[in-house]
Amino acid sequence: MQITYNELSKAVKSLSNKKSMGIDGVPQNLFKDSMIILQPIMLDLINNYCKNGMEKSLKIARVTPLHKKDDKKDIKYYRPISNLSVISKVYEKCLLSRLQEEVPNIEGANQHGFRSSHSTVTALLSIQAKMAEIIDSHQYGIIYSVDLSAAFDLLKPDKFLDLFKDKLSEGPSLCLSRFSYTEEIYR
Repeated sequence: MQITYNELSKAVKSLSNKKSMGIDGVPQNLFKDSMIILQPIMLDLINNYCKNGMEKSLKIARVTPLHKKDDKKDIKYYRPISNLSVISKVYEKCLLSRLQEEVPNIEGANQHGFRSSHSTVTALLSIQAKMAEIIDSHQYGIIYSVDLSAAFDLLKPDKFLDLFKDKLSEGPSLCLSRFSYTEEIYR
């Protein structure tokens, strides 16, 4: 898989103009502003990551505690903010863009988390509409809901990359074969 200049430019432009920085100490806004100069180097680097995997040092986040409410001396009123390096963010955006291009609608109609224009509200509205449809047709119905957000904490990224790195350019076959790999990814 080779990332193009257009894909890289699109990924960099989608970064926010925040001054936050990861463990590498590079602020996002500085990175965006200097991208014209860095683009050839970044393209080679990103394509190297696509071929060989991302360096472990780029997987480290700078974690900052953010106070949410009440007593500032009590740790339970803080939540962690993880700032990844800008290079890893660009790499992930390039991969996501390619996946979405090659396997459209992989999430399915009922996926509401981590999708643009979807939220818990749209999920509840979908459930409400389905419930109304069942009630109006005088049928019985069962609602079964699963939250898999914590399941992906068990995912081993290196195994995932090994299983899928050669599949991206095959288009729809990735969608059809992704279920057969699920068990292997967690080992």
